[in-house]
Amino acid sequence: MRRSYYRDAVVALGLIIGSPAAFAETACHASLARADATWNAIGFTTPAKPLQARVPLRDGHVSSGSEVTWLSGQLRLAAADCTQGRDTDGLHRLDLVQNRLNRL
Repeated sequence: MRRSYYRDAVVALGLIIGSPAAFAETACHASLARADATWNAIGFTTPAKPLQARVPLRDGHVSSGSEVTWLSGQLRLAAADCTQGRDTDGLHRLDLVQNRLNRL
């Protein structure tokens, strides 16, 4: 009886791991971690005012208050999407954020 239960559990785990949903979740969380690492490396700070014209960042990077606010909002929404299983939406948001971070 135990062998059958173990075999069924292994087969089920293999199906879950091999499923596109499991891959998307892993990809979503990995992409979120990369965006977070880039965010921290650039050294974003909270602007004094949301519409502040110039926000100095680390290593000579410069952004605007509205851009920093938008980026941080997109990261929060992407994290919520990844956590709640909306991986496609989360990956789309993270792609937008990462593209913008790469241009700074």
